[in-house]
Amino acid sequence: MPKLDTSIDRLVEYVKLKKSCTVDDAAKSLGVPSKQVEELVEILAESGLIDVRYDFSGIRLSPKILDKGGDAGKVEKKLNAIERLEGIKKELQDAENMFIFSEKDISRKVENAKAHFREIERLDFSGENSIQLKNKALELDNFIKVFEEKIDSLEKNALEMRKEVDSFSLQIDKQQTKKMGFRMRFSNIFSKVRGAFRRRRGEKKDISDNLTAV
Repeated sequence: MPKLDTSIDRLVEYVKLKKSCTVDDAAKSLGVPSKQVEELVEILAESGLIDVRYDFSGIRLSPKILDKGGDAGKVEKKLNAIERLEGIKKELQDAENMFIFSEKDISRKVENAKAHFREIERLDFSGENSIQLKNKALELDNFIKVFEEKIDSLEKNALEMRKEVDSFSLQIDKQQTKKMGFRMRFSNIFSKVRGAFRRRRGEKKDISDNLTAV
């Protein structure tokens, strides 16, 4: 079964590409069961990433924001820094929404697994095949290790993003400090020039007064 995050990304990209499709169409193209697509659709719809409507053909999916007609052929706008930061904010908001709704589903499954363990503790499994039980326990341990690795990977990505933001903020601070330094130097130079000009004008006035007196 494809990984949850991969399946979500693939489904979103497929819907964007097709502009409009049914759950069955998406399931066939992505090679996953229709039931799984329906579960992903619920996550994506609640997170605001796709639109979902129901008609005679079944559940129909479409991108949340459709491309407007006539945009094709237009020169792509060059985004400035503020616009790009807004784009980054939107990406992180989408990721956060996906994480929130995925976390709910994951937490539910983990709680179900823990409930099964509590039921096992009440059973008498002394007569069952101990080797098979041990193998099953090792399989579960491997699943948990992978689960922990995925969590560590998410945390690593978050920390790397934090470093990017901190580095960018530091760069802004340096630019502001540089601008302030330039303004102060310019202000000092301007003050000196203005002072020299006033002194020069005063000297000319003194000379003119002396000539008038003579």
